[in-house]
Amino acid sequence: MRRGFTLLEVVFSLALCCILILLLLGMVPSLIAGSQRTAQELQAGDLAQSLLEKQRTRPFAQLTPGVTTLPQLYTLDGTYTPVLEIDAVPGEPNADRVRRLAVTVNWSERGRAHHIRSEVYVAKIQR
Repeated sequence: MRRGFTLLEVVFSLALCCILILLLLGMVPSLIAGSQRTAQELQAGDLAQSLLEKQRTRPFAQLTPGVTTLPQLYTLDGTYTPVLEIDAVPGEPNADRVRRLAVTVNWSERGRAHHIRSEVYVAKIQR
């Protein structure tokens, strides 16, 4: 009795391997796009958090209500446009002592608009 594989078994195995490789290669573009999208979301989230922290260090009297478009950030991943909103908290009995700070970071990827929004509340401490 001979040991080994028949020609039919070898051809079938090679065909199966080729199909599996083609399927895996077809997933690569979507994996790369997902990775880029995640990197952009992380970049925008970090920008929003750092801008909020910077605003929190300002004196409370300088936190006047309004909307301000901040300077754009240019990176290899894209261009990010942050927008700062400062307003009084609606329904708050001490509205003159509480502010809501919100940063929305906008960017586009392949013609689709994306944004991330972070908020924080700041209170004036009475001394």
